[in-house]
Amino acid sequence: MNYRIFNFLKNKDEVIGWLSENIKERGELFVVSPFFSRAGLELIESLPPGKILVRGDIRDVEYGSLCLDSLKALVSLGWEVRSNSKTHMKLLYSSRKKSCVLGSANLTRSGISNNLSGNLELMCSISNYDVTNVVDFFNGSKKLTIEILENLEIDKMGRFTNLSSPDGFSILDIPQSESLEKLYEKLQSGFFDEVVIHDIELMRLSINDSYELVKVKFLDLNIVKHLLNFVGAGQKFGVIKRWLRENIVDVPTPSNEDYISQVNKLYSLIVESSNEYEVRVVQRYSEWLIKKEA
Repeated sequence: MNYRIFNFLKNKDEVIGWLSENIKERGELFVVSPFFSRAGLELIESLPPGKILVRGDIRDVEYGSLCLDSLKALVSLGWEVRSNSKTHMKLLYSSRKKSCVLGSANLTRSGISNNLSGNLELMCSISNYDVTNVVDFFNGSKKLTIEILENLEIDKMGRFTNLSSPDGFSILDIPQSESLEKLYEKLQSGFFDEVVIHDIELMRLSINDSYELVKVKFLDLNIVKHLLNFVGAGQKFGVIKRWLRENIVDVPTPSNEDYISQVNKLYSLIVESSNEYEVRVVQRYSEWLIKKEA
């Protein structure tokens, strides 16, 4: 396997050069880019149509990280476009030459850039790279049509839909961090893994936020406010789990283990964020979330 590292800050010309050298035939190019913008479309729209996999989170559309018009343009050009909420890798692959560009950059203006305003990205070209598992993942993901994109029916083949609706919530409306203090520490250190990025987007966090403000923003989440309104003076674990089941609208339906895990996390985060609540064992075995008496 041979590889070559691209320029960290100015990678656009190198990506264009790789595409020009390696993509000649229809169906040859396979792209994986969780985020995809107009800049990504401009990069590949003149090439023979291929396949592209994006993350497909409705919040990506809201934040401008995913351009639906650009995806519709690709579909119109003959591309096969699919989405899956578990997509994180970034890949350009030539099935004819068994060569790829693999790295950290999305096909967005900040990801693929020729100037210092772009992100600091690591990308490299690799020959003889096996993408069989990635192709299988692509084939099992949600195929996006013009109709689906226009109706915002993005991804229903990932673990969860990532989509809040007027009729309910998604499990991904709950922070993924197990501790707000640890989340705050990662914000301060600049350690941004997938969990941290999810929670930054969900709670609109800033690296300048204090730990106390992180707790306030958690309590201000819509799902948390609705849950605490339901809890009132107190509710037992099983009742809160049933409330989640009735209000989570993810497809596929989360498992019982998922709900148990989320209730335990919510217990911990709520107690961490507010001095008004505590977890208490009542009736021998059941853990209740209880509002303390004033």
